[in-house]
Amino acid sequence: MFLDDNKTEPATGVGWLDSTLSVLDKASKALKPIMNLDKNLEWWEKADYYKNRGLYVDFKDHLLLPEDITEGECDLSREIVKKLLERIIAIIA
Repeated sequence: MFLDDNKTEPATGVGWLDSTLSVLDKASKALKPIMNLDKNLEWWEKADYYKNRGLYVDFKDHLLLPEDITEGECDLSREIVKKLLERIIAIIA
């Protein structure tokens, strides 16, 4: 893009251009998850199931407990949601 990854704001020296580039950069970063949605689409389609599995006890042939969720499942969910929250914050910041 127009910006160095280490910079948070463009520095062309032209006020209106810096503002425009800043908005475009933030929009680009915010839209990345939407452009890559297919990567996590399966997870998002099952998000309610994962939430319920982590909050409630169920019974299917045996007792299903939230503690049965693996650390890997938790890490994956945490990472997907963390990325979404970062993008939302980038939009409203």
